[in-house]
Order: sequence, then structure tokens, then C-alpha cells
Amino acid sequence: MKFLSLKKPHSFFLVVGFLAGILFLVLTPPFQVPDEVNHFYRAWHISSGHFFATEQDNRLGGFMPRSLIEAVNLNSNIRFNFFSRTTFSNTSEQLRRKLTDITPVFVDFPNTSLYTPLSYLPQALSITIFKFLGFRPILILMLTRLTMLFLWLFIVYKVIKMLPIFKWFFAFSALLPMSSFMNMSVSADVITNMLGFLWIGFVFNFAFSENIIEKRNIITLLLVAICLATAKYVYTPLVLLVLIIPVRKFSEIKFLNGHSIMTIIIFVPFVFAFVGSKYATKINIPYAAYNPTYVSNSELAPGVDFNKQIEFLKENPQKIFTVVYEGFLKTYELVQDSYIGTLGWLDVRIPKNTIYLGYLLLFCSLLYENCQARLKIKLWQRFLMLLTGVFVMFLIYLSQYISWVPVGNPHTYGVQGRYFITVLPIVFLSSVFIPSNQKLLLYFSMGAIVFVLLSSIKCLYNRYYFIPKKFKEVICDAETIYFDGVYNELCFRTNNPEIIATNGITFSSEKARSGNHSSKTSSDAKYGATFRLMNLTEGDTLKTEVWCFGEGGKLWVTSNEDKVYLLKNNFSETDAKGWKRLALDLVITKNMASHLVNIYVESDQICFFDDFKFSVQTPR
Repeated sequence: MKFLSLKKPHSFFLVVGFLAGILFLVLTPPFQVPDEVNHFYRAWHISSGHFFATEQDNRLGGFMPRSLIEAVNLNSNIRFNFFSRTTFSNTSEQLRRKLTDITPVFVDFPNTSLYTPLSYLPQALSITIFKFLGFRPILILMLTRLTMLFLWLFIVYKVIKMLPIFKWFFAFSALLPMSSFMNMSVSADVITNMLGFLWIGFVFNFAFSENIIEKRNIITLLLVAICLATAKYVYTPLVLLVLIIPVRKFSEIKFLNGHSIMTIIIFVPFVFAFVGSKYATKINIPYAAYNPTYVSNSELAPGVDFNKQIEFLKENPQKIFTVVYEGFLKTYELVQDSYIGTLGWLDVRIPKNTIYLGYLLLFCSLLYENCQARLKIKLWQRFLMLLTGVFVMFLIYLSQYISWVPVGNPHTYGVQGRYFITVLPIVFLSSVFIPSNQKLLLYFSMGAIVFVLLSSIKCLYNRYYFIPKKFKEVICDAETIYFDGVYNELCFRTNNPEIIATNGITFSSEKARSGNHSSKTSSDAKYGATFRLMNLTEGDTLKTEVWCFGEGGKLWVTSNEDKVYLLKNNFSETDAKGWKRLALDLVITKNMASHLVNIYVESDQICFFDDFKFSVQTPR
């Protein structure tokens, strides 16, 4: 069909986005999108006529049918169990599970209670329709995902079509794996992302075309700006992008000139955001005040208190910039990776080369489209876009510090790339000036985005459905650490990107057997590098070894499920440098199969561990 010609950016987006979105939807088990459980509960609550969360017994949430809660809990074992798997037949069985017991039971969703009802209206409407038709809970989830995917595709298709410049760049940005993954979910972020793209589309359309802004356009701009600010308060500064529109393009309305109209478009959304944020702060229940019986399942972080954190920053205003800066340094790699795509609950890791390819294709599309854009976009407009984008990014980090970090913590954390889906495109396009009219750059970007999506889909399938029969030898030389968003701590890298070692805080350059670093234990930190394995099968042989230098070194292989605690603290050999080898073999029992197995080192004295190795051998 002519209107779906892949040579047109909006058609390319629609076709590729639909195919990728459907595959992401089918391959992602129920509730394996970040916070999807609580987003679904909130949308269901609204569909039942409750636009705001219920506060009861120092809890924040709402009443749900007992059968719905049971259906949701069937998938809780997958989350954060990085080697646990499911099957399509399991999902199919869940789709047929009926809502048999409608006894109301109170469930907690304090994190999603802070969103305004606007962020859930499409989801709630979808749930209402499918409930009326008598559909079953998990099927309602999947169909609501499909509804949100179609809505996202329709809005962004329209946005790309209206854009006068950077059509391909925005098409590729919206197609990135993280964007495609998040925007087929029931998350409130789908609404925020749609409104963000819609706002940018309107602003660019008026700023970089010959269109004059009439009265109806002004009303549209104001409404979209208010909705964006209401959906997620930290994105409110995006309304400042209206300043890149030349004032002369605003038609005068009675006593209002162009400057007055722009002031109103900026001021009113900030008022809505201020009022909304005050309401969110008021209804929030701090971790310490939350009902202790239920706080562990509330998705609240220990030590978090909005009001006390704000007071701390007021008393220490110099900390506002340091906590954001230090947080940026801590989370830089997580944000870098997860903007392109770290899927699931941040446990579906995409290869680094694929991540870099994602950034390269965006850069190439910018080079190609800058030939057209440089004649329309002025330097001051680029600077204003960059300033606005950086401001929003700063607020995202600061909001995470206030809402997710214990009071007085030296830096923020928990920031993920999905928060920047609508922000980073503005920063990127305002930073790249170099033009190139080589159409090969466009063809490369088109092919690369398809490859990146297919690679991500393969990773998603492997994470949830593919059970490896054995591991090739995993090696960790303790040379590289990074902050991991899943474990929320420093971790050691291995030669297998799917397997990491926690306790990276023991990273040391004092002594090493190979390279320049090792894992150092002491009386203050007696546990060193720790590996976790799952989905081993009965009869597998786990072989593990490590070299240590110092006193009291121990190698453990444990499994709580089978009460297996194997210890090795006598050395089999010593090398020329004085490093001693610890080695353990373990045959996996029936009770241990598909459960967690830990490999870790320990010493309550100063001891260095290096050159970890383990493998899993499956008998023929």
C-alpha cells in the first residue's frame, strides 16, 4: 500500500514499530515490565470508579478481587530471578484463568498512587471495556498492552508526519528497544512519552515551518502542555521549548500579543505541576510510617521520606548539585545502556556492541538530516533545546533522590534510561551540527534499527524461555566493576555478559594475581565476589575455583533450598607468587534444580581473591 511505503519515515515507524511491538508484547511474560503490577492495579482501581488511591491503616492502594491478586502473583517468581524461566504454555494457561473469587482484598501500590488519573485513563477505559465483555484478568492485561501499543503507534505516526525536520531521527528514537518495550505496556510512562513526543511535534511544526499559530493552535498547545505537566511533573520544563517558536508566528488574540501568549503557555502548566506535586507529597506515606506488616511488598525503598529529604536539601542547598552530579557518575553506564535497551526488570541485558550500534544509528541519522535542518534551525534554538533537555535531566535525577533515596544519602541512584525517552532526542539533535547528504547514512540507520530490535527480541526470548543446558567456562579476573541497576550496587564483570558478581565494593588494586585488581575481604567486609546461578538441572556438575592470597580464605557453594553448604578452606596448590588455589565440585540434586545456587568467597581477615572460574557440565 502506497501510504505504508517504507521510504517514508512515518510509514517505516508504523510498520517496524507494529512488528517489534507485537513481538515484545508476546515475548514479555505478564508483569515483567518495570512496575507493571502496580500500574495495572492502579488502572484497574480507576476502572472501578476510584480516581485516587485509598489510604487505609497507613497503607496506600486499593481493593482488588482476590482472584486478580492470585493471577498477578503467579508471575512474581520471575522478577529479579535472573535465570528463572517460563513457558508459552504457562502464559496460555494464565490467559484462561477465570476471575472466580471477587472478594475484595486491599493491595498496596503507593508508588503509582502518586500519578494523576490522567496517566491511566486509556488503560482504565480498556480494562473497563474488557471487564464488561467478561474477559479474564491476564487476557485483559495483554489486550490493554495491545491498546496502549496501538495508541502509541498512532500518536507517534502523526507526530513524525507533522514534523518539518528530523523525521527519521525521531522515528528511530521512538523505535529503540527500550521505547518499543515500554510503550507496549500498561505503564503510566506510555502516556508521558506520547505527550512528550506530541508536544515536541507541535512545537517543531510551528518553529521550523511557515505555519502561523492561530487561536485553535494556541488552545491545542496549552492543553498538551498542561497534560504533559500533569502526567509527570519533572517533564514540565519541556514547555520551555515553546520559546524556540518565533514570536511573530503567534496571531494576536484581543489584548494578548505573542509574548503574552507564550508566557501563559509556560506559566499555566507550571501551576498545574506545582499543585500536583503538592498533592503527591501530601498523600505520600514515608517508609518508616508505612504499615510494617506490608511495607516489604510496597515497592518503597527503606529510609525514604519525601518531606524530610526536601528539608535536608533546604538545610544543605549545596547538596542539590552534588547529589545529582555524584548520582550521574554512579548511574552513567546504567542510563547509557538502558536508554537503548535493558529490558524486563533491568535483567534482560543487550550486548554492548548492540548498545553502541543504537547510538551510532542515531548519530548517522542526525548527520544525514542536518543538511535539511541547518537551513531552518538557528544556533540559539539549538542552545535553548539543549538547556531545556539538561534541565529536565537534572530534575529527573533530583526527583529520584527525593522519592527513592534514604534521607541524607550522598548521591542519587535508581535512575534508568527509560526516563529519558522524550528528553535525550532533544539533547542529541541540539548537540550534533555536522551535516552530510550521504544517503548511505540513512540506509545504514534503517538497517541498524532493525538489527538492534531483532537482537533485543532474541535477548528477551533467551531471558524468559531459553534454558541453557550448561555454561561454558565463566571467568572473572576482578579487573572491571560497574554500578548495576538490578542489584543496585557495584558488581564485577565476567567473560559472560549474563553473569556478574556482586560485592564489587571489595574491588581492590592493592594486590592481584593477574592484571591489576582483585576482590579484597577484611573484618569490615568479609564477603567477596558473589555469583548467583539458576536453572541448573539435576545431575549437572558445577566446578568452581578461585585463587587467594592472605589468611582465612574460604570458598563457598550453597543452596538454601536443599540446605547444601559446601565449604573449601584448604588449598590444593600454591603458585610461584604465593597465591593459593581453592576448588570445589558439586553435583546438582533434584531439590537444587531450578533454584538459586550461590558461589562466593569469605574471610574475616585481609585476604585477596582473584581469577575466579566455574563451569557447569551436563552429563550425556
